[in-house]
Formats: sequence, structure tokens, C-alpha cells
Amino acid sequence: MTTPPGDDPAIPRPRRPGPALLLAGLAVLAVFTVRGSAPPLFEAMRPELWLVPDRRLGWSITAFALAALAAALVTSRRLERSPAPPPGALARSAALAALGVASLLCAAARGPFTFLAARALAGAAAGVVIALVLPLAAADRPGPAARAWLATTAPGGLAVGYLGAGVLQRWPSWRSGFVLAGVLALAVAVLALRRGDAPGGATPLAPLRAAGLRAALARLRADRSRALTASAAVAWAFAVSALAAWLPAFLERSRGMPRPLASGGVGVLAVLVGFAGLWAGGRLARALAPRTATPDTWAAAATCGGAGLLALGVVTAWRPGLYLPALLGALLLVTAAAGPLAGALRAAVPEADRGALLPAALLAIALADAVAPVLVGALSDRLNSLGRAMFLVPLALLAAGALLSAAASARGDPRDQRPSASA
Repeated sequence: MTTPPGDDPAIPRPRRPGPALLLAGLAVLAVFTVRGSAPPLFEAMRPELWLVPDRRLGWSITAFALAALAAALVTSRRLERSPAPPPGALARSAALAALGVASLLCAAARGPFTFLAARALAGAAAGVVIALVLPLAAADRPGPAARAWLATTAPGGLAVGYLGAGVLQRWPSWRSGFVLAGVLALAVAVLALRRGDAPGGATPLAPLRAAGLRAALARLRADRSRALTASAAVAWAFAVSALAAWLPAFLERSRGMPRPLASGGVGVLAVLVGFAGLWAGGRLARALAPRTATPDTWAAAATCGGAGLLALGVVTAWRPGLYLPALLGALLLVTAAAGPLAGALRAAVPEADRGALLPAALLAIALADAVAPVLVGALSDRLNSLGRAMFLVPLALLAAGALLSAAASARGDPRDQRPSASA
């Protein structure tokens, strides 16, 4: 009996997520649930915690994201340098438990500084969790279905945090949203302990450390198409982070929408439209494949540009009949850009360089994602208007669309077909 092409019996590729990958996905779900629980609660907790300047509200997201990024980098480096065996189930369970406890501390906060400290602690625990579970995903050799499961856990976690906090903030108070996120993280911690030890793979940052961050960034900028695509991904991440953080507060404060509808009702629609957008983005890229050599890049350019135009309508229109359809369309397109943008970034980097250059690009994207909420908040304080500060969202999306169009044109230009820097 012959082996089907591409199926090597020595390298098992499970069709469904294995136990290790299932645990990694649930851990990522818990991390993003804790992160996503804060934005729907901005206006509810603002007076009680004295989060009066908008930059303090922005710091509740930025502190979490920066602490998570720093903790993930430090933990990954220690794992690479340590001669001891990789941490087992107890370490992963402890990190998840710390994440849950930190979310409960957010619910117990009585002032701005204790709240921001609890959010930073939650971010640090989240970074440790990510650093400990990503090697599990690498060791499980995921197939297409397993990769799809892992890719949906981050937006799924944001959706759970968004909806849970938005719906439960009135029963009995806004603190219920953080309690829900903390309980979920503690439940995953118990599951991680019961799962026992699982083999771990190499950390994703190992090739980047071998090449050097500065050298990797220089190689990322060396090719015009590659640099334009990475810059577009940074702009897209900035816009998505700002929109996710400030949309409920913008609708309530600048458009007069009732709080339950701004945080809960719009959150439900945003989640439904977002998952539809993830499906539509892949369909659009496949439809463009017979017509162009860079279908992912053109699909991402079209969706980012369209989302930017619709987002511009959201921040300029005042009638619900105008800005609500524009908002739903913008959310559909901005999520539709996610898949094609990832494919465009991967296609722009030669296969021999992906181990070092893709993590470097992801670090830049994560940094843009982290700083966006506090920058919008600071601009809102400066202009004394959240509505004006939200113009950063359509500007970033339009910039991403323009950069991706230029990147697609550059990849089609024979003069830009330069060999890889590593060749």
C-alpha cells in the first residue's frame, strides 16, 4: 500500500487539535478574555476608580499589553538559556492561576493606581502563559484544522471578554466582568494541571535571537515590498487595537448611545460581523488568486482601504442610520483583512528568512497594538474630544491600504525582485 503524497508516517500531523494544542488554545483564550474584559467597562468604572483622564483608561490596556510583551520575551529567553527540562504542567497552571488572580484583583481595585497595577500584573502573567504554551503548539505539529483552532482562540477570547463584561456589568456591577475573566483563567489553570506534562518544542523567538533583532529589522527593511507590507501590518494593528479599546466609550460619549447598547449590544454585533469577516477575507483572497500573483496583498489592501473609508464615515456621521451601517461594514472589512494580511506578510518574506524576520515583524506589530490605546487616550485629553481622537483609526487603516497597494505593485515590478539578504 503506497503512502499518499505529502503524508510521511514518521511525521504525524493530526487532523484535530491534540491535547497539547487544545491546552495552548484554551490558555490563549483565557489571556485574551482577560485583556478584552476592560474596554466595555471604561465608562462604568471611570468615575468610581477616578480614571478621569482618558490616558488612564488607555493605560489599562497598554499596561497589560506592554507587560505581557516584556514578560513573554524574558520568559522565552530564560527557557532558551536554561539547561533544565522545559517547565511542566505545574508551571503552566501556576501562570494561568496568577492571571486569574490578577483579574480578580482588578475587580477588587479601589483606585486608579491599584487598578493599573493589577492590570500590569495580569499582563505579566499573560506573557508568561504565552511563552509557556507556544512551544506546546510547535511540538504538536498542527494540521490545518488544528491551526484554524489556534488562530481563532485570540479573537474568540476577545469576544468572550467583550461580551461577558458588557452583559454582566450591571449584575451587580462592572466588577463582574473582571470576575468572569478571572474565573475562566482559573478554570483553565485547573485543566492544565489535570492534563499533566506535555512535550514542548523550541520557542518561536529562538531563530530571531540567533540572527539578532537589529540585524533582522535591517533585513526586513532592505526589501521595499517587505518593508511596505510590515509597515501596513503595524498600521492595521494600531487601528484594530484603538478601535477595540475605545469603540464602546466612543459610541456612548460621542454618539449618545445608551451604555447597555454601546457595550453589550454593539459587542454582540461586532463579534458576529468579525467572525464573518474572517471567513470573507479568505474567500476574497482565493477569488483574486487567478487574477494576480499577489492575491493576499491586494485583498488586504482592498479590505484595509475600504475599512478606512467606512471608519471615516463612522467618526464623521452623527445619525445612527448612517454611522451604524458604516460601523458594521468597517468591522467586517477590518477583520477580513486579518487573514490576507498575514498571508501577504508571509509571502513577502523568503522562506529561508521567515524564522528570524517574521518574529521581528510580529514584535513591531505587538508594540503598535500595545501603544495605540494610550495614544488615543492622550490625544483625547489634548483635544478634549474622544470623537476627534478616533480619527486616528481611519487614518491608520487608509495608510495600511495605501502601503499594501504599493507593496503589491512593488512585488510585481521586476526591478524589485532582489535576492534575499541571507542568500
